[in-house]
Amino acid sequence: MSKSAEKASEKERDEPQKSSVFDFLYCDSRRIGSFLAQFDDSGLLEKVVQRETASKDTKRGIAVNVGGGASVLGTGGSGSLGLNITPSVGGSEGSERTYDPLWANALTFLDFLDAATLIKRGADGARIGQFVLVKGSLAIMDLTLFKGMWQLPAIKSAIVAGANENPGTSLKEPQQNRKQRRASGQSGGHPASVQSPTETIEAGLALIGLLPHAVQTRVAVDGTNQMVWTSLREDALVVSSADLTLKHGIAIAGVWNMLGVLDALPDKDANGCLTESGESSIEWSSTLADSPFGAMMNQLLPVLRPMLGRPFSAYGMTPLMIFREISA
Repeated sequence: MSKSAEKASEKERDEPQKSSVFDFLYCDSRRIGSFLAQFDDSGLLEKVVQRETASKDTKRGIAVNVGGGASVLGTGGSGSLGLNITPSVGGSEGSERTYDPLWANALTFLDFLDAATLIKRGADGARIGQFVLVKGSLAIMDLTLFKGMWQLPAIKSAIVAGANENPGTSLKEPQQNRKQRRASGQSGGHPASVQSPTETIEAGLALIGLLPHAVQTRVAVDGTNQMVWTSLREDALVVSSADLTLKHGIAIAGVWNMLGVLDALPDKDANGCLTESGESSIEWSSTLADSPFGAMMNQLLPVLRPMLGRPFSAYGMTPLMIFREISA
């Protein structure tokens, strides 16, 4: 190998290269765009067009050729006189490239938040409305696949039996509703109008098939006992939820990062005791007891929510992106 070739090879090896890339599983481009538009006075960048043009232009030319012994005045001698006119030639070539900035917007958004120190890493100590980035094991459940199974006798019996064995799965027991006790004139125990847990579950199962069944995910945060729960938009998933379920089941292999807006705190701590957020939820939900429909919802929602929604011990988040880092 020549010395010049060796130098060229060394220069090529020294060029900087990315050591890792992001593998996106979920990206809510519309919501990310609403944030990015606030960083740019012109709004959100939706398309990038790059044009390249090369032109060639040759001017018109005139050439006079004189041959032999022709005199200038034409009085003697022999020869030839020629006139050659060349036409003008022009032309251009162009190329156009159109770029979709979807994934560039996601990376730009991460850079903006990081530069402005707006990202809270980890859910511990985070406040409602903050951008939170959590990292850990990922589980995805597509409840749309199971919407028609709730009225199957075997499923109904299993749910009722499980609830009777684990009565602590509800945020509160019916006798904890003090406003209902005062309304019924009782100082304790179950109000006369309150259904038993089994009746409540059966009533809930009769309604559960009418409720929306979403694609949801849970992240078990590394190094903690924290869990973050979210619901996902199917159109923002890079891979269909059915494919993920058929390939992985519930747990998705790998370590994943989820960035989103924190919008709910746990109602129960690791010991099963009510948190400040849980007590606030009970206080607010007790106001529903002023109407028959509200009283019914107040009884059903503590049963329906852990079945279809966020567990009482989990944080709640509106996800913006879920991704993992892939390196050599």
